[in-house]
Amino acid sequence: IILSKLGLVAREYKDYKKAIKYFNESNDLALSVNYKDVIKSNFENLSEIYDSINNYKNAYKYYKLYNEVKDSLFNAETHKQMTELQKK
Repeated sequence: IILSKLGLVAREYKDYKKAIKYFNESNDLALSVNYKDVIKSNFENLSEIYDSINNYKNAYKYYKLYNEVKDSLFNAETHKQMTELQKK
């Protein structure tokens, strides 16, 4: 999480190279423990950074990854809610 925050600060200062580095490092850690909320946020930030520097290929790549994780989280939450409703 701290690496993600450092990425946000670097992004705010338009130090995109550092921001990308921090978000990628954060993602490595988040992926190792399957922390999907952080992964989703990192992918979204990476997509937006690449868009800012006109690297549309990587912007699209990370946007697709962001959407995949977002949909996965949504489906898991929907399944959880359905299970809770069935218990009642």
